[in-house]
Amino acid sequence: MNAFKKWLALFVLSFGYASMFTLPYAKYVFYDPMMTALKCTNFELGAMVSVYVIIGIFTFVPGGWVADRFPARTTISVSLVAQGLLTILFGINMTMKVGWIVWVAFAFTNCFAYWAAALKGVRLLGDKNDQGKMYGFFEAGYGLSTVVISFIALGIFGRYVDPVAGFRMVVFIYSGFSILAGILTWLLYEEYMAETNEDKPVVGLKDVIIVLKQPVVWLIALVIMTTYGLYVGQTYLTPYLTAVVGITVTFSGALAIIRTYGVKLLGGPVGGFMADKWKSPCRVLTIGYIFIIVMLFIFLNLPAKPSLGVVIVLMLLVAFVGAGMKGIMWSTVEESKVPRYYTGLAIGTASIIGYLADIVLGPLFGYWLDTYGNSGYNFMFAFLIAISVVGLVAALGILKLKKTAFSIITTNVNTNINTKI
Repeated sequence: MNAFKKWLALFVLSFGYASMFTLPYAKYVFYDPMMTALKCTNFELGAMVSVYVIIGIFTFVPGGWVADRFPARTTISVSLVAQGLLTILFGINMTMKVGWIVWVAFAFTNCFAYWAAALKGVRLLGDKNDQGKMYGFFEAGYGLSTVVISFIALGIFGRYVDPVAGFRMVVFIYSGFSILAGILTWLLYEEYMAETNEDKPVVGLKDVIIVLKQPVVWLIALVIMTTYGLYVGQTYLTPYLTAVVGITVTFSGALAIIRTYGVKLLGGPVGGFMADKWKSPCRVLTIGYIFIIVMLFIFLNLPAKPSLGVVIVLMLLVAFVGAGMKGIMWSTVEESKVPRYYTGLAIGTASIIGYLADIVLGPLFGYWLDTYGNSGYNFMFAFLIAISVVGLVAALGILKLKKTAFSIITTNVNTNINTKI
């Protein structure tokens, strides 16, 4: 397979992934203009995003089934273009009523079949020996694309005196990126680009039960939940720097950009190379969990007024290792020997548990900080240590079960495909 074409297709998937989630989470960049445009309260804006996430979680499994029934290229392209059209609809009529309709619809354009299809698409670009690099560079490309899209949007927004008019133009720009990504995916991505000797049966409803019965799939879910939970938890180091260390909001924000995007560009590929060299993402993850446990334990034992230099070093180390882990977490699907025709179902099932962090951690950490002030960070660090231990146990569990998890199913695949609906 042409290497240039493979890496170009991978970047297109990363670009589409970044384009898909810009508007649903636009409040993180354009919070005040969005509130002004929608004439809504803080609660209403937050509730709209929360409902989108909750509905999205319920679409993961059926979406995974769809992703296994239809070609990845078709599913990804159609979802991206549909997202772009919905975004145009919102830009034309930016009201709270239309916002609710569009955000609910977003759960079906980007959380339904697209989610599993995009991650499955990454897997299909490589063989079993380079899954770490595929997912690591996918994560890096996602970070780079997000930075570029965000800066373009901010630049355009800054040209308008009226914040509502500026935000409306940003919405149209987001729609353009989404539609462009859909077109590029259709033109540049090929289904099953990586050679495989696996049979490719038509996946039916009975296969949902088959995948749900596999313990290794739920261990993958725990790995995703804990790794992504650590990523979400790191975002609270931004207010930690201002509230505990005492630096300015501007300086803290600059460090947040470096931690979120700059480190990701390096951490993702490094984690991928290590996973492929050791031929085991789970081995890299186990070391990562242990390292982060040690770093968080140091955070727990810092003095009331810690040194800025020490905190920055600890933060960047945690961010770097966390980015490497996040970059390879989905390559555990390959290591677990999940048949490629079950990739969408496995990803959809694991995502139900894996992305609960988006719903749970924000309110939980917010409650601790509201109730206990700066002492709430100690609760947060202790909690992150606990989920790191869970992730460590789950990764070790995958290492133990991966040899036999799907062996019976793959041996009898011809019997299974005769029962498809």
